[in-house]
Order: sequence, then C-alpha cells, then structure tokens
Amino acid sequence: MKIKLAIIGAGDLGQLIAHHAKSCDFEIIGFYDDFQTQQSADNKFILLGKISDIENDFKVNKFDEISIAIGYKHLDFKEKLLKDLISKKIPLASIIHPSAYVDSSVKIGKGVVILPHVTVDAGCKIGNGVLLNTAVCIAHDTEIEICCFVAPSAALAGFIKIEKRCFIGINSTIIDNISVCQDTQIGAGSVVTKSITDKGLYVGVPAKKIKS
Repeated sequence: MKIKLAIIGAGDLGQLIAHHAKSCDFEIIGFYDDFQTQQSADNKFILLGKISDIENDFKVNKFDEISIAIGYKHLDFKEKLLKDLISKKIPLASIIHPSAYVDSSVKIGKGVVILPHVTVDAGCKIGNGVLLNTAVCIAHDTEIEICCFVAPSAALAGFIKIEKRCFIGINSTIIDNISVCQDTQIGAGSVVTKSITDKGLYVGVPAKKIKS
C-alpha cells in the first residue's frame, strides 16, 4: 500500500517533489499553502488547506506523511516549521529517488529529499529537512546539517561540514576537509577552497565573500 503524502508548498518546488515522490511509492494527496486560495484550474494541484490545518487533518488520517517544499530563500522559516511538525509528532517523509545512490552507512534525517542521480557516499550524515537536488555528488564522511539546500550538480568532497540553513549553488564545488558556517550562500559555479566562518554570499573561483 502506498504512503499518502501531503506537501507544504504548491509552487514549482512542491510540484517537482510531488513528481518524483510518485516514483518512491507515495500517493500525492495534495498541498498545504498559505498563499494559494483555491485549487488550480487545470488540476495541477489539489489544495488541502493552510498550514494551520495540518495538525487536525493528520489526526483524522487525511495523510500519512508530509514533505516541506520551501525553497532556499526561506530556510529559516522551513527550519521553524520542521521543528514544529516534529514536536507535534507529524511524520516527515524522507523521499529518496530510486536512481540515487545512497550508501547503506549514510545517516538520513527526517524530511530529507534526494532527487534523481544524486550520490551520497559512505559515512555521510544528512540532517533533517535537507534537499539534495538532481545529480548532486557528496563524497565520504561529509555532514550536511538541518535545512540546507544543495542545488543541481554541486560537488562536495570528503570530510566537509556544512552547517545549518546553507545554500550551495548549482555546479559549485567544495574541496575536502573544510567547513562552511550556518546561513552561508555559495553562488553558482563557485569553488570553495578554504573554510568559511563568516556567513554571507560567496562567489567565484576561488569563492570570495561579496555580500553579508
């Protein structure tokens, strides 16, 4: 029997997660969204209600598990919402696409989304609410903390620590044995060659801070 999945956020990211969750034995029940007022005219999504409706709907078995589809611009809100759902004992779905390679030794948190062709090698730790987008490659013994968003084709070498609420941009590279402090953004195509201890936006080769 398929798991009945609800998704928070009916936008493009929510639609993407719904599309790939269908390959992971989930049945998409619908979406919760505070900014949508009605179901889409083309039936692209079924609107279940607002975030405030989630707890009661779970109690009456409207869904089994839930996924948070909130993008990289609102990671602080995502973390707050994730912790609230955990405190209310509402199960967070971990969605791992069947084409992804995730080593059996990897520790996966709650509410993680791993999209097609991702590689997560031995000894890694993936925290609650992390999203690994298409073709991300994470080498051995790397840790990604809660509510990070890693964009397509980013490459992370071994023994890296990415602290919470970081955004790692598309096609960016982070070399081994370094750490990146919380709330850091790494721009597209950037190469991080040394640890980042001051949060902000980093871009270039090698990556340099351009904005706090």
